[in-house]
Amino acid sequence: MNNLIKLNTLNQTIQRAEDVRNESYNSTYLVIQRIDFSHEHALCGILSIVDYTLEKELQVVPIMFTLELPYVYNTQFRSCIPAGTYNIAPHKSPSHGMCFKLDDVPGRENILIHVGNSHHDTEGCILVGQSNTFQQGAPFIGRSKYALDNLLSLHNVRPFTIVQIRDVIPFATSENEYDVPI
Repeated sequence: MNNLIKLNTLNQTIQRAEDVRNESYNSTYLVIQRIDFSHEHALCGILSIVDYTLEKELQVVPIMFTLELPYVYNTQFRSCIPAGTYNIAPHKSPSHGMCFKLDDVPGRENILIHVGNSHHDTEGCILVGQSNTFQQGAPFIGRSKYALDNLLSLHNVRPFTIVQIRDVIPFATSENEYDVPI
């Protein structure tokens, strides 16, 4: 499998993110870690579900890849959104069908997590997929509809209402291999 990113240790612990978790939110939330900034047309990342068990144990499960436009000063239709914490809810989009909508994004409207495969499929939204590689020299994520369907199903079983987006600079261990601090 020609993955764009080889992850050595997906199940390392994540910071407890106490700034995100408080009693008004569910104990389950999403974290998107943007980990590959080396491409002109796209940012690549990993979406994980973070869950606090009844015993207050932290569980982090990486579940899919993400693809976004690079950051261009939060410019509408040309940039990913700033790193931060956002409310998220299922949403029925006229053009993308069932997806997720992020609320309260500074200076932006209609930011979605939806189906798509490359930077050509987004105008500032977040795309999800089950695989990642290159196509025509650009990052590409595959099995996107499957990934989004899984995320919607997961929401039905273990509801989440927030997503935290982080910019993480990976530590190169060789030219094409990264250890990602999760």
